[in-house]
Amino acid sequence: MKLKVNYIFLLMIVSLNTLGQALPVSGNQYHLYGPNSNWGEYFQVGGNGQITNHAFIATTNGNLHLDSKAGFATYINHYNQGPTFINTQGGNVGIGTTNPSEKLDVNGNINVVRVKSSTAIFNSNSRNSLNSFNTGQDPNLSGGWIAADFGGNDNASDRLVVGTGFGGKVVIGTHNFNLTQWGGDILISPNGGNVAIGTTSAREKLSVNGKIRAHEIKVEIQNWPDYVFLKGYEKASLKDIKRYIDTYGHLPEVPSAEEVKEKGASLGEVNKVLLKKIEELTLHLIEKEDEIDVLKQLRDKDNIQSKKEQKSILERLGALEEIIRHGSNASTKTFN
Repeated sequence: MKLKVNYIFLLMIVSLNTLGQALPVSGNQYHLYGPNSNWGEYFQVGGNGQITNHAFIATTNGNLHLDSKAGFATYINHYNQGPTFINTQGGNVGIGTTNPSEKLDVNGNINVVRVKSSTAIFNSNSRNSLNSFNTGQDPNLSGGWIAADFGGNDNASDRLVVGTGFGGKVVIGTHNFNLTQWGGDILISPNGGNVAIGTTSAREKLSVNGKIRAHEIKVEIQNWPDYVFLKGYEKASLKDIKRYIDTYGHLPEVPSAEEVKEKGASLGEVNKVLLKKIEELTLHLIEKEDEIDVLKQLRDKDNIQSKKEQKSILERLGALEEIIRHGSNASTKTFN
């Protein structure tokens, strides 16, 4: 096999005799010189071991070695602008490693201007795309964090930070030189689209399949029902409300249980309707209290009249008793 390789290379040298001036042989190695002796030894083919004093191609235990002279560069397809193919039949490529485990395995840092896949672009020199991507290399971050700079000045305060630094919790936010000083707003789907948590069906701007805990929730509502207390407002009578309840099984304007189960309940609208019903109920209670006061007055008046009548009756009864008593005494004297 080695003789075959050497023979092929010899044919290459003969065909390029304008470049090669001499082809002396030293052992089983071929040496190629330039057009004149000033170039010195330029290329060597064959042999085992490590050669550093000139460029060489060698095979060792079936492995092919291509090396430049110590301190010089090795170029592949340097002048030709055509494509270069590596491992088209399979196998991995290793840079900085002799045991590559992937199609391209690099043991070290990679400096690239642009990385493109079928669905994403990472561009280091454009403010219109991701231009900074760190996983712990940022001095303001620790391992387990990803920081990305999408625009503006290259400082920590501009970066989107995603990580699991706080006790394993996932954190998404921005930071100002350290992750304990949070600042800036986080925009999620600012140009449209919905956000889902715990579900794959985002039917609203925020769809959450689970419980939400908050210190305070503010809902912006129009037409708050203070109009119920304005003069001239006509509320439904209690009899009308009773008839509606008997027919539909819930208060007027309040969604039914079936509707809430199917569509959910709008927190703002439900609170507005409930407040309206409370205000109407308050008006009904005020009216009933007025009616009760009138009834109390009538009762008190009746009580006074009754007391007067009772007193008159008692007086009349006393007079009758007196008459009867005197009449009984007169009869006794007559019989005597």
